[in-house]
Amino acid sequence: MSTTADLIAQLKSELKAAGVTYAVVAARLGMAESSVKRMFSKDGDMPLSRIDDICRIINLDFADLARRVADTAPLMLELTLAQEKAVVADRTLLVVAICVISQVPAEEILATYDLSEAKLVKALTQLDRIGIIDLRPGNRYRLKVAKGFRWLPQGPVMGFFR
Repeated sequence: MSTTADLIAQLKSELKAAGVTYAVVAARLGMAESSVKRMFSKDGDMPLSRIDDICRIINLDFADLARRVADTAPLMLELTLAQEKAVVADRTLLVVAICVISQVPAEEILATYDLSEAKLVKALTQLDRIGIIDLRPGNRYRLKVAKGFRWLPQGPVMGFFR
């Protein structure tokens, strides 16, 4: 996931888009404007409870803020050699990886392939661990690869299929 710095940067953008100044934030939080500026500085330290308080000022849910930060993360066009090796090492993982890259829902993977839910969850967890997806509740996931994703031309996956 993202760092606190990413959350703070996104929050700054949201404040600007809402037309809310540091002076307004300071007044609503009962703080000095200089303290608010310090919190938003690069070296600033802001607890999550304070980020949540500021989100309320602009009627933004903390979950929406976190989602916007995640949506701005750059997507991968290729996996690393280590990621591809990990995927090829287990055929179940390879099948599930190909399915998730094609954005096949977990329910459809279970209905199509001879997989138990436990094996699917294990594979999804591995894909999350190696950085291909962000696994979410209910076996939903968000891809970390771009639409133009491709396997490494001379990599393990292409070698497996050759």
